[in-house]
Amino acid sequence: MSTSTARPITYDWLERFRGAPQAALDDLLRGLVRMPPYERATPPDILDRLFGTLPADDPDRQRLDVTLRDWLAARRTCMTPDERAAYGLSRFVTETMDALSAVWFLRLPQSGAWVQDHYLELDQWAAPLRLSEAWDLPRALAQAGALTQVDQRLQFYWLRLCKEAAQPSRRAMIDPALNGLSRLPNTAGQGVSPQLIAGLARFGAELEPNPRDQRDFLRRWRALKARFPRTGNTWHRLWHGVLKDRQFRDRPFVGWLTQTEPVLRTEWNGRNQVALPSSVQKVVDGLIFRAQQPEERSMVLMEAENLLDTLERYAENTGDADEFFVRSACNLGKDVLSWAPGHVLGWARDALRWSPGNGHAWDLRARALNRFGRPDLAQAVYWEAARRLPDNAVVRTQLAVLLIDQHRDAEAESLLREAHKRDPSSGHARAELARLLARTRREAEAEKLLRRTLEDLPDNQVAPYTLSLLLIACGQPDEAGRLRNRYEHRFGADWRSATLDRLIATGTEGMAEARDRLADRDLHGEPAEPPIAADAEPASRALAHEQATAAPLRRAADASHADLLFCVNDPASAELNLSNLLADDPDDLYPQVVWALHVPHRRPLLAERYREALGTLSPHLAAADQATPAAHWELLGETFPERMGLIDLTRLLRTGADEAAAGRIEHWINGGQGDDYLRARLKAHRDQDGRIDPGDPYLQGLLTEAIRGEADLGDRMLGEAA
Repeated sequence: MSTSTARPITYDWLERFRGAPQAALDDLLRGLVRMPPYERATPPDILDRLFGTLPADDPDRQRLDVTLRDWLAARRTCMTPDERAAYGLSRFVTETMDALSAVWFLRLPQSGAWVQDHYLELDQWAAPLRLSEAWDLPRALAQAGALTQVDQRLQFYWLRLCKEAAQPSRRAMIDPALNGLSRLPNTAGQGVSPQLIAGLARFGAELEPNPRDQRDFLRRWRALKARFPRTGNTWHRLWHGVLKDRQFRDRPFVGWLTQTEPVLRTEWNGRNQVALPSSVQKVVDGLIFRAQQPEERSMVLMEAENLLDTLERYAENTGDADEFFVRSACNLGKDVLSWAPGHVLGWARDALRWSPGNGHAWDLRARALNRFGRPDLAQAVYWEAARRLPDNAVVRTQLAVLLIDQHRDAEAESLLREAHKRDPSSGHARAELARLLARTRREAEAEKLLRRTLEDLPDNQVAPYTLSLLLIACGQPDEAGRLRNRYEHRFGADWRSATLDRLIATGTEGMAEARDRLADRDLHGEPAEPPIAADAEPASRALAHEQATAAPLRRAADASHADLLFCVNDPASAELNLSNLLADDPDDLYPQVVWALHVPHRRPLLAERYREALGTLSPHLAAADQATPAAHWELLGETFPERMGLIDLTRLLRTGADEAAAGRIEHWINGGQGDDYLRARLKAHRDQDGRIDPGDPYLQGLLTEAIRGEADLGDRMLGEAA
């Protein structure tokens, strides 16, 4: 049959697509269709040839849009990790990348809207699936997210991604991150914006003074200039705030930039894009002082909101949120929490969008939720904070307090002892541990701990108050009275000294109340006041956002809880928790990592699933054992050079004697960068010869915690803006 009269194969496929769109599209994306003359074309190119010139309202084009959307939705759950490994990770990643490319290449609105609506969930799912520079699903997803935006919901994701992309293992993500910022819709249209400059500054601020980092920064800057031609005055106006900001002005990128752009070395005489108060801290202090007067509080909240809006605009223009916005939000939140928890919850969530590692913001978020009678959500927040912030004793102590309320004493005691060990200066952790000891009939140990605290921390107010309560509860009012007098002499008369006076004076009733107070949650603060009327609407809005984004936070909390159950010798309950989580979502990486960390026979399975996937480090370290090939350790070091200390520590503790790794660890502990907490703990637990003992149980626990913290749980833990 001649080619002039033969029916083209493309028509046959189109007819099949019209009758069975899901099957036809799946075959095309999986490369199971031979379609002359497009044998060498990629699936997105073929789809463009077939549908790209059709009008938006054409039935075939609309059918493709809906079908591709459904295909992507099914892709997330169509295979378990074992099935995906058997199918071939490179094949799976290539097909999914092609589908994402087709979404933006053909400008398919329903598929694009689905990507936007589920972006943070997809980001967490795709994170491990970077196989190489060519097979990089996280990057393809970020590109699709950047090119399908219709609003600004991902602005803070892009800004955070710019900062993370300074890490060598994440460097490929800087281009889609900057592209995402340049394509944020706003009233002025897409293109150069203060947010784009802020993103480049956040990237530059994390770079090191070496030729590669300088080259990578200047290449992005020159590409941005070429893409968006502007006058020198415009660039000066956009860069002025960044170059003057205290967080950035001493970073190497400022020198690289001003050396290549002489106009940026001159003084800026125009208006600042965002005018800050001459002293932000004085304004905050003034608001806190005025908030002591109940009649001023509504006005204080209004002025605080206006101030924080200004500070956040400054952050959007410069990339620096920590210096003013996050610090001010936390300082104000701490002082108004008792009577405006709704505002504080919103401020804490906003602060975490900018600074996910800020312990004060995590604590405020959880305390505000607890004020609203949501200890379940507060506990989930504290679990995630404890995972992210291993050196923060406050969040561990607060989590333990919530567990005590649920009579989970063994778990709470483990957290409190660990918090005390990590931060001996935390009087809160010591007092809560003493309270738990007293509650569980170990009064002598509690008293010993509190008396030692009086010696170690003479300026701590909680310890003498708690010890006085314990003495009253144990029938020693005279000793309690002497301690109460000592308290008032040092700290002055306050609600604590007045409470002790009343308990001592009421005899048996006072003893009973002292016991109740030792068992009561709110040992360290005055009773909370009723929220003012102006807090009602912000509270409703913030709580609605918390509820809408609670599911991933709860899942992460359940997996972290399982880790603690292993530590308190309850492996059956821990494995049941993890089994339930993975039955609901077999692809959830964090429960798999926790399970492999504590149950060695789970490690080969995890290794098989993720050996080729180099997007995140945690599954490789959790799965490592004696059988891990030397070549794989070398590959991890090349892929994640900024995590070489943790990689070497894992190799040493999992495989035993490794002189090369031990030598590098010793050098890293003494003079390396990053992981300050981990290096400090290792330095404190070296043996007499200054070496790391692979058999030290404490170091094994430290490694487990570090690998859990390495797990990438995505931005859904932070929630959307309130």
